Amino acid sequence: MIFIQKVLGNNFKKKLFFIMFVCLVFGFVFLLGWGISNRTYITELSGSTRIGKPAPDFSLNLFDQEEILESSTIEKPMVINFWASWCAPCIEEAAILQSVWDNYKKDSVEFIGINIQDSNKSAKAFINSNGINYINGFDQDGIITIEYGVIGMPTTFFVNKEGIVEAKWVGSIPDFVLDSWVKDLLNGRKINFDEFRAENRNNIFLIGD
Repeated sequence: MIFIQKVLGNNFKKKLFFIMFVCLVFGFVFLLGWGISNRTYITELSGSTRIGKPAPDFSLNLFDQEEILESSTIEKPMVINFWASWCAPCIEEAAILQSVWDNYKKDSVEFIGINIQDSNKSAKAFINSNGINYINGFDQDGIITIEYGVIGMPTTFFVNKEGIVEAKWVGSIPDFVLDSWVKDLLNGRKINFDEFRAENRNNIFLIGD
């Protein structure tokens, strides 16, 4: 302490406090940046293990109905979206999902919303306020979420008519991506993620694969 006092001179306590404060600020900024970076990386991994593999079958408790949807009975392409009412990106993409569904609901494709980590009241309020009318249900025990490897929301899976997961998107999905990939599913075209990203690199700022 005596050595430090000699080095810093007069008002050494104030100078020492200032140095410690600066170090703490830089340390906080570093840890914050590290946390955000790793959270982004982890989020982008959401559902990655399912790509190119059969989509897990599931039983979904539908909202406002005493029915249970058995995914194994659906013999057409599916767009499966995992969401929650408190998830900001889920709110951003709600209108996009509904709009694209309106455009293709007469075609051979099924949109399925799977609500997780939410209350029935909040989930139903979200559905009603956003005018969502495609199939939606609640993953009550979290099994579907685990089976699909979802660790970030929203996560959207694209399943072809053979039941294979072609692609997935983590985060609020842009309308042109959703529209393009639904067309691929309907036309039996394989969704080539790398090719699509290269063609749209100026429009895409975040995409998970």
